[in-house]
Amino acid sequence: MSISRMNQNLSLRLAIATLAAAALSACTVKSDSAPPLAGPSGFGLSFSMAANPTVLPRDGSTQTTITIVARDESGQPKANVPLEIATSPSIPVVALDAQTRSDGSARFMVTAPTPEIVAPLDNNLVLWVLPQGQGINFDAQNARAQSVSVNLTGYRNATYPTPNFTISPEAPKPGGSVVLDATSTTDEGVPCVTCTYRWDVEGLQLSGPVVAVFFGAEGSYSVILRVTDITGTSSTTGKVVQVVAEQDDEEEEMP
Repeated sequence: MSISRMNQNLSLRLAIATLAAAALSACTVKSDSAPPLAGPSGFGLSFSMAANPTVLPRDGSTQTTITIVARDESGQPKANVPLEIATSPSIPVVALDAQTRSDGSARFMVTAPTPEIVAPLDNNLVLWVLPQGQGINFDAQNARAQSVSVNLTGYRNATYPTPNFTISPEAPKPGGSVVLDATSTTDEGVPCVTCTYRWDVEGLQLSGPVVAVFFGAEGSYSVILRVTDITGTSSTTGKVVQVVAEQDDEEEEMP
């Protein structure tokens, strides 16, 4: 083969190699390129909340206005953000604005609970703001709620009464007296000396923290105790009294 022919073959091979390298390089650049943006993430959305007034009596009528301000990642007011309010205890909330206004604010009206409504979070009314729908682009990481607390005055009602009672004797005989004692009942973590006690023993209605009952025949008898605290909050508990007749001596001696 002549030197000229060899040079032609070498040039052809170099050209093919160059084209292949260029094609591979183009593919690599394409696979490493960033995907197109799907829209704003909303990661910077934040809220501030304020209540006016910050103290409510437990009267079921006094109202407080909750003002919420939404801000974007640069700290500027964010308009047109739909919001919802969650409360503890669960009480009705009236939205005065369907979504944040041009200044980023939205208002909600909340009515004070009545005395019998339990407020488990340290006897406070606590409200959370939650962005909803496209306001957070359905991104759950942006649904971290901000909260504000409103102090409730009047009777403290952070827990339900915890009714409890003992049966003495535990295995009564027919015709004997059975004492039902509910003095171990507690409310707000202490003995409930101001509670009222209502007993239902197979339809027999009794009242008071300690009562005595006579059971004339053997059998199983249900006892239901309802305890109501000074705010009108009630809880119930129940037990079964087993009345068993004594066996005769002759029956005991039978093999």
